[in-house]
Amino acid sequence: MTFRIVFIILDIILLKGVIILWRKVKAFRPSFFLSKSHHWRLSLDVEELEARWKVIRQKVSPASPRSYVLAIIEADTFVDTLLKRLGFQGEHMADRLEELEDEDLETLDRLKRAHRIRNHLVHTPDFILSSDDAEDVLLVYEKFLEEIGALPSRT
Repeated sequence: MTFRIVFIILDIILLKGVIILWRKVKAFRPSFFLSKSHHWRLSLDVEELEARWKVIRQKVSPASPRSYVLAIIEADTFVDTLLKRLGFQGEHMADRLEELEDEDLETLDRLKRAHRIRNHLVHTPDFILSSDDAEDVLLVYEKFLEEIGALPSRT
């Protein structure tokens, strides 16, 4: 009986130590920006990324709302692929986005909303998106790509 109590106490102490250690280690998590002027260093060919983005944008036809849906789905897949290449883990894109902090990216909140819209487009049959709203969603993906240095900044 006393061994049982001793081991329970040791388990509690060990668990508390792991929690404290985890919190302290989390503070040393690498920051994605050295300063606001530095971007993530992609080990990817930026010209290739820019060419792929142009292909996605060229598929958009204002006369066809379906082209916007397809462009949004492709843009979301493109961004998800980049997040994987940058080393973010998770089963789904939403999991990878949750690894980021608001301080990491200015566009993070808008990117999460754009991803939710993409999910509605894919999973909700009667979800309708105007061409203006669809263009705004594509601009969110583009701003994210610019922010991480995958596309040259237009501003």
